[in-house]
Amino acid sequence: MILGLRFSFSSDTVQTLEEDTSLKTPVVQRKTVGSLRPGDLLLMDASVSVRAGQAADDKTTAFLLRHRCTTVPVVQGITDQQTAADLLPRLQGPFHALRMRLVEKLKNIYTPYHETETAFCAKGKKKQISDGILFERDPGPLYQPDIDAGSYDLLTPADLTSLQQELSQLYDGLERMTYRGPGVKPGKRSIPRVHFDSIRVGTQFQGERVAFVGDALPWHCVDTAIWFMVAMINLNKERLERGIPYSDTRFDPNSTTQITDEVRYRPEIIQSAALGILLHAIGFAHRDVHQLLCAMWTRTLETGRYSTIADIAQSDARLLQKQYFAVRNLLRNRDDIPPVARMMVNLQYDYPDTCGYPAPFENRFLHEFIRMFHIIDSYDTLINPVYPQQPAQKQMALEYIRRNAGSYVYSPEGYRPTQRFDFDLYCRWLHIMAPYYRYELLHLCRPEDPDTPLYIVQVHSYSTSHLPVFSVRQDQQQRRYPFGALLLSLEHSVLMSIRDGQVTGRKKLDWAGDLVVREPAVGTSPVEGHPLYESERNLSRNTSRL
Repeated sequence: MILGLRFSFSSDTVQTLEEDTSLKTPVVQRKTVGSLRPGDLLLMDASVSVRAGQAADDKTTAFLLRHRCTTVPVVQGITDQQTAADLLPRLQGPFHALRMRLVEKLKNIYTPYHETETAFCAKGKKKQISDGILFERDPGPLYQPDIDAGSYDLLTPADLTSLQQELSQLYDGLERMTYRGPGVKPGKRSIPRVHFDSIRVGTQFQGERVAFVGDALPWHCVDTAIWFMVAMINLNKERLERGIPYSDTRFDPNSTTQITDEVRYRPEIIQSAALGILLHAIGFAHRDVHQLLCAMWTRTLETGRYSTIADIAQSDARLLQKQYFAVRNLLRNRDDIPPVARMMVNLQYDYPDTCGYPAPFENRFLHEFIRMFHIIDSYDTLINPVYPQQPAQKQMALEYIRRNAGSYVYSPEGYRPTQRFDFDLYCRWLHIMAPYYRYELLHLCRPEDPDTPLYIVQVHSYSTSHLPVFSVRQDQQQRRYPFGALLLSLEHSVLMSIRDGQVTGRKKLDWAGDLVVREPAVGTSPVEGHPLYESERNLSRNTSRL
């Protein structure tokens, strides 16, 4: 009896505990830095100091801890260098080279800056700007020339053109692919499912001087921007199949009227929105904000406890929130940045349920670009945070978004209660979503006991759902099975035995759909939203103004 089913297996299928199968099939895991073991091969580069394929050791672990990395994707069970060289590119995915190029370009833009630097001085004029002006809601015309000078020094027209060219190439490649969604059998030319993990290295300071420029912010911006582009292009293709035309109406990001008709978007509109996502976190690169984040991470490492909003002074919390004004002021007068890109920056924390920043809440219509970004940004922030908070289990992060999702409702006459995330867009995002790597080692647990593994599985493949088909490696009786011999689909609640590539047994399991997926080397703390923006605005305080 295996998993409560009667299947006939040959003697070489069921293996004992003494038989080690780890070297026959690679094992991928997302680990916290403290759980790394010798022999774990890093799946991604960690800045220029630690390269993909490098084995973890004491020096590597010390570097990752010093630079406040939260999670690290690793590969186990590979001892041959040639095998590792062949396997890593397949696991890293089709967007890896583009991601690396964009991160390198953004690292120059996300270098810590401050308005007291000489770059923030209009040419031929006396410097007017002073410390803290960038954090004001409306600095005024006196300081705007200095702010514009600093903006063009931080983000040069050449940098902007380079980013736009990369996004254009990505769009052209995806445009030649076919729609991926329910009821459509995926093929070789289908838009690929997107899986992003990265090792995000934090910046280091020596006093006021930047000793090492990290890439945590660039990685967050790059991954969310590519995710957004893939999701919106796939949505465009779905609407094409339903005969929905392009919108010929001039795009107005400041429109307060409700847009009820579904439309397809021109390439330049989607690319402009993705450009705004690449730039949306520039406020966190302000030196005062960046130093505060680094100090909070340092306290987290020293105490072993992640910071919450209650752990820091109110003035520090306000400073972290006001980074929003810094990026908005820097991009305010940039005529070379499309209005759609500025919309993505200006409304990044404007959630439909009235929480967010800044106050007061205004009853404005939120374009579906913004609503899609809210979903992707929240998920990426939860599983691989830039802010010092506990990295979340991927399924728990998805459940958090689903729990706070509903139909988007907007009325120009007055606010109508609605959920934080758009459920319809969430479902469409899942069409191109792949939470886990192939070969990733996971635990399947009962909902009432999510910390105790019922089965140990590896990801086998993806079919029509964001939930993969799992290969059972060990059952509750401690019996082991080769990779691919026993497959379990949570989507269809079906268990299948496989031999020589053929299905030899199939059983419907009504209870399998209730199992929860857990990553064994990541904590299971309850998932909450970003503590700085979760409840900054509330309904009773703000809707009275509407």
